[in-house]
Amino acid sequence: MNRLLLTLSTLAVVAGCTPNAASVAASGGALPPGVPVQRVDVNLGSNPPLAGTFGALAGYAPNPSSVAVGAVIVFHNSESFPHTASGIAGTAFPAASPFTVAALQPSGTRLSDAGWSSGQLQPGAASQPLTADAPGIYLYGCFFHYGTPMRGAIVVK
Repeated sequence: MNRLLLTLSTLAVVAGCTPNAASVAASGGALPPGVPVQRVDVNLGSNPPLAGTFGALAGYAPNPSSVAVGAVIVFHNSESFPHTASGIAGTAFPAASPFTVAALQPSGTRLSDAGWSSGQLQPGAASQPLTADAPGIYLYGCFFHYGTPMRGAIVVK
């Protein structure tokens, strides 16, 4: 019983000191203290299309996200139906959806992993933690709503 209380107390302290630690804990991830976490809201209705350097972006916020190398990204679905956040290879969004059904399963732990995906995020669910392990621009989109255009970008410096 004391061990359980100590574990819960430790989680409460970490959640209070680390932004979005609850999202990371809910996704099954464990992070060392002090690792910055960027929570990305996944919600097509609340995050309308924006035109910018990367083209039309929608459905994720902040979008684009800008993080330092070593930061962790966690996607959280705040909408009432499923979405994904799935990596796209290259420096431009393809005209047609680049995703296969593999995007519906979580994969990868680093943004530089080819084909990373949050998997199908049900309402209220959080993705696995994805580490921004190398500088660059990482494009991603939703398997279900790519054409809306539910797309995003992460800039790692």
